[in-house]
Amino acid sequence: MNELAVEKSDHLTKRKRYKTEVSRVFPCERRSNFHQLESCFLGISLSNHHFTPLKLEAVLKWISKRFDSCSLLVGDSIHRLNLARQSSDSEQECLEQALAMGREYIEQAEEIISRLNLPTSFQFVRCSEVQRTDLYKDYYQSLKELYNTDLDFRNSVISSAIQFQKVEPKSFEQAEECPQIQSSIQYFLEEFAIFACLYDQNLPVMLYPGAFTILDEVVGGQHPEAPSALRELIIVSLRFKSLGSMV
Repeated sequence: MNELAVEKSDHLTKRKRYKTEVSRVFPCERRSNFHQLESCFLGISLSNHHFTPLKLEAVLKWISKRFDSCSLLVGDSIHRLNLARQSSDSEQECLEQALAMGREYIEQAEEIISRLNLPTSFQFVRCSEVQRTDLYKDYYQSLKELYNTDLDFRNSVISSAIQFQKVEPKSFEQAEECPQIQSSIQYFLEEFAIFACLYDQNLPVMLYPGAFTILDEVVGGQHPEAPSALRELIIVSLRFKSLGSMV
């Protein structure tokens, strides 16, 4: 069952409330004025506790006070990599399951958006749609080449994968041989290529409830050979504050 449906059934009589806050902004000098731009995109990871209904409500309300338009980027196709780590299903089966989860999430999120009736225009974008474009393929190939040729970028990607998977390899060389690390590296490269595509669609501000260490480094100028669409992104990391419950 999708996480939206689970929380919906668990809170029929008592609803926990959340407030969305800015954790940090890269580049730092845009913290006070990123909201002056009219459009943004929100990265949505499937099966992630940050995107349950009440937290989604909180972040949508926060967005509606700052942006005229927001694209909700649903990580359907890339979620196949997470599913593959957790099961023995084939790659195609994992992809089909991930796409179905994305459709279900969008259907339930649309109900929330309709009920809230916020002034911001929200549109859904599926990662699977973006990954079919030539622009995505170009960005992905560029990032893959950067990973293979730029040691600093490569080490940063591997470090983030190690942190994400919570493993402790003896060396970076050993880490790259670990299936979980390989999966996370692939996930990051695909995800970053998708982000670059959205920037090129006049979506200069990326919102996410969490942190992207590598992207923070890219925006901060530590990886100058990265695509300019990533270097010029404004990254707004969000966090949720619990406000207790209401009956």
